[in-house]
Amino acid sequence: MKLTLLLLMFNGTMIQATLPKVFDTLDGCYAYAEIWRDKNSTHSFDNPKGHGYFLNNGKGTYQGHFCK
Repeated sequence: MKLTLLLLMFNGTMIQATLPKVFDTLDGCYAYAEIWRDKNSTHSFDNPKGHGYFLNNGKGTYQGHFCK
């Protein structure tokens, strides 16, 4: 199964980015998604744009993921 990340860019574009890595189990896929989120975004309650996971590159927000 593969992991697809849901990213909302500040220009309004919604990106569904499917990673090339293949996972044997759903638990492995979800665990990697959490690692990716924690490495590439920062959670904030104090951001003037709202609260959530903001991408560290400043281009948008992490909205979630799914494994399929």
